[in-house]
Amino acid sequence: MLERQKLKLAAILYKNAFPLYRIMYFNFKKKKDAANLSIIKQLLLPGANVLDIGANIGFYSVQLALQTSTGGKVYCFEPDAVNYKHLQKETKSFKQIELFQKAVAAENGKLTLYTSDLLNIDHRTYEPESYSGKYDVEKISIDSFIQNKFKVDFIKMDIQGFEMDALIGMEETLKANADLIMLTEFWPYGLQQAGSSAAAVYDFFTALDFKVFQLVESKLKQVNRGQFIAMKVDFLSDTNVWISRKNLAHIQI
Repeated sequence: MLERQKLKLAAILYKNAFPLYRIMYFNFKKKKDAANLSIIKQLLLPGANVLDIGANIGFYSVQLALQTSTGGKVYCFEPDAVNYKHLQKETKSFKQIELFQKAVAAENGKLTLYTSDLLNIDHRTYEPESYSGKYDVEKISIDSFIQNKFKVDFIKMDIQGFEMDALIGMEETLKANADLIMLTEFWPYGLQQAGSSAAAVYDFFTALDFKVFQLVESKLKQVNRGQFIAMKVDFLSDTNVWISRKNLAHIQI
């Protein structure tokens, strides 16, 4: 109950006092995601090509751009119109960032975006149990966007359980980039709501020779199929996992 009250307060600030919300949200993310940011600094080199899938208002977009420097490129995908406007303002000074107001999916076309009745970070590209509104947005597959025209070094993805659909649409890109590393949110509840499962995600990655890692006690640890599937499936349980063909078990913070 307390968590939902916090989300409702954040939603009020987002709609009516965005500058204050932005400060609070970015400070929160810097603390909450400090471990991820530390790992990114170890793995992501200047000049890298990066995809930020589910860019929201740009917290990770900016961090990734700073890490890749001016020699790299960060391609950001965010379907929600309001989030996208804030994303534009947040990233306008970064020439290495390119923005796309699209949802990432298995194929090109349109889909329905369901806006959250809690907060802007919880919009869904599948129908949730409750929502405040809905409208059609453009969708794009990463394979059709990349078309093997350039190397992809890193992908950050956070799309509220729609990851399996997005993964299907980037299979050729994942095959073509042997050294690619991915940081993705893992939310079993959302995967289930979107019609997928933890098992399907794990099997997809391992079929492409990727390993799955989770941060445990300040060190990345490889996760087997049983451990992955056993993670909690409820509304408030999510984590981040790292995906790589290389062994990342030496990485620690």
